[in-house]
Amino acid sequence: MEEKKSGIKKFLEEFKAFAMRGNVLDMAVGVVIGGAFTAIVTALVEDIINPLIGLFFKADFSDVVIGLGGSSIKIGEFVNSIINFLIVAFVLFVVIKFVNSLHKKPEAPAEPEEEFTYDTVATTEAGGGAAETPEPDDSVADYTAKIIYTASVSIETTEFDKAVAALESQVQKIGGFVESSNVTGDTQYNSDGTTSIVNRWAYYTVRIPCEQFEAFLHETEGFGNVTSTSRDAQNVTSAYTDYEARLSSLNTQEERLLDMLSKSEDVETLIALEQRLSDVRYEIESIERSLRNYDMQIKYSTVDLDLREVEVYTPTVPVRRTFSQKLSDSLSDGWTGFTRGVQNIILGLASALPALILLAVIVIVVIVLVKNARKKRRAKFAAQQEPPQEPKQ
Repeated sequence: MEEKKSGIKKFLEEFKAFAMRGNVLDMAVGVVIGGAFTAIVTALVEDIINPLIGLFFKADFSDVVIGLGGSSIKIGEFVNSIINFLIVAFVLFVVIKFVNSLHKKPEAPAEPEEEFTYDTVATTEAGGGAAETPEPDDSVADYTAKIIYTASVSIETTEFDKAVAALESQVQKIGGFVESSNVTGDTQYNSDGTTSIVNRWAYYTVRIPCEQFEAFLHETEGFGNVTSTSRDAQNVTSAYTDYEARLSSLNTQEERLLDMLSKSEDVETLIALEQRLSDVRYEIESIERSLRNYDMQIKYSTVDLDLREVEVYTPTVPVRRTFSQKLSDSLSDGWTGFTRGVQNIILGLASALPALILLAVIVIVVIVLVKNARKKRRAKFAAQQEPPQEPKQ
């Protein structure tokens, strides 16, 4: 009897544990809320959205039936189901998106700062001894030793030639050099038959000693109005160290191969050793070339400059203006834009005038030829329609 009671008690405890599990309760709440939410969505679709859709086109295709022998295929019901599914899916998407927008995303917890600690080594001698703290290694300093700095600067200037000369002079002054440059602009045809270059641009790629990198970026403000600046620091210490370790290993292999080559007398062995030695030397040259490239990029930082000629500088500092100032500026900008547009139209028509005159002459000639051809056809047709005259007796 006691065993039977204990079995029932155990069964009830297991059922209680099952019923009170968090996921079961969550599922029950989800089912209840889901049923209520389904009713809301159904009412929204059937009572509001479907009538609105019916104002524009037929939304009920239930009467579309395809007869097949003695049976019928209710293709309209299938189309209605697809339309209802799309509408419900869209409504759910909008509702869920709205609900999600109400939830604030929790801020990501700040990452704990890593603390670097050094182990203390205690030496106990007769009479006692103090704990010694070893000197920190130079790993942090080595990590920042091999960095490639690059930057990109966009500048506006109203004195293009002066800015270009100042740029090249400053680069030469601090010990850098111009790696590439390109100066271009729009060609303007003058009334006297000459041409001039306006709206000029200059693209420079300059190499600056790394110790002068920040100073040079500061000096670019003197070339004109700096509209944008971006910079990047690429740490290549790990790759540089790997190259050095690989190079040391290859140099050791080269020495061993040379030693084996001097002692070998077998022809096949000599050929194999020479082939391997050639491969090792090729790898050595490739790594040395990569290291030289790294050294050049580390020693001389790269700065890309975009220098543009303008009539008026773009404001880079926000300025508070009154309503009258804004109104005056708007009228001034509108009038300036209007006059520039009229000037551009007049200049465009003037440049196209020779072509327009030639086109007009061609059109006039074609019209005259067409009219003459029509007159001839009409005269010929009239002559054919006239009755033949009877001979006089």
